[in-house]
Amino acid sequence: MSGKSAHSSLDLPKRLNLPYFAYGLLKPTEIAHRQIKYLIKDDSCNACVYGSLWVRDGLPLLKIDKGGRVFGYLMYFNDDKVREAYTCISLFEPKQHYYWKEIELYEPKVIANTLVGRCPEKASIHIEVEQWNGRDDPVFTKGLSVVDEMLRNYAQEQFISSPPDSFDWSRLFCLQMTYLFLWTAIERYAALSYGPKLGPMEKVKRFGNDPAFKHALKRSVKRNDKVYDSRDPEAYGILDPLRSTASVQYYYLVRSNMSHRGKGAWKDGEIVRQSLIELYEIFRIILNEQMLS
Repeated sequence: MSGKSAHSSLDLPKRLNLPYFAYGLLKPTEIAHRQIKYLIKDDSCNACVYGSLWVRDGLPLLKIDKGGRVFGYLMYFNDDKVREAYTCISLFEPKQHYYWKEIELYEPKVIANTLVGRCPEKASIHIEVEQWNGRDDPVFTKGLSVVDEMLRNYAQEQFISSPPDSFDWSRLFCLQMTYLFLWTAIERYAALSYGPKLGPMEKVKRFGNDPAFKHALKRSVKRNDKVYDSRDPEAYGILDPLRSTASVQYYYLVRSNMSHRGKGAWKDGEIVRQSLIELYEIFRIILNEQMLS
């Protein structure tokens, strides 16, 4: 459970004895399902409801209408875990996007609690599909293909020492932009996995403590390094394949340094280049094993 105050979280549904219809982040096919997986009975099943799907900031919103059907999953919670399950869901999902509503499903014909989108047509896009899947997010599909292409085009050669007027600044800037976008994808993954309400640094910490990150870090990284914070020379990050928390802070510090100063030396270029290669490989492994399989 997060440390969010009660007023920032959803209230619990009025009737806790009803099953839960999930169509978004907490479905069995999504990485966040592990948040409630241990609370569910075996008789849970596929289900659908009349409605349409909208997306706001990457999150699926259900609008109840007769325009179509939305497919999801009907979950029955263990009798002694019902309050815990609904509390977990209410803490996980953002109050500004959802509210609890009792609905009658199209199939099976039961009454269930679900999270309906608040003002789903505002600041949202209607998606003409009957089922939302996090793995279809363009950031993870088209976006990471761009990262892969940029790596092949700009990250194959090491940066070497050279005078400022002959340094390959354009290549470094391309790698910097790619590294920033890669972190955008990682933060999107963290929101879908650990909760969209988390702040940026909390997402980074959760990502670094994830067993999937620890596993991929050991597989992908063969070097040790230290990078200093450009804003505070007393602060630094350590890259160590055996220290996941320190390593994720190292990679994020490389990202933050780019935001606060330009790169004035080939060593900085090498830090960005190597970090991009490693972090992309780490994230690719995580996606393949946790999300895209």
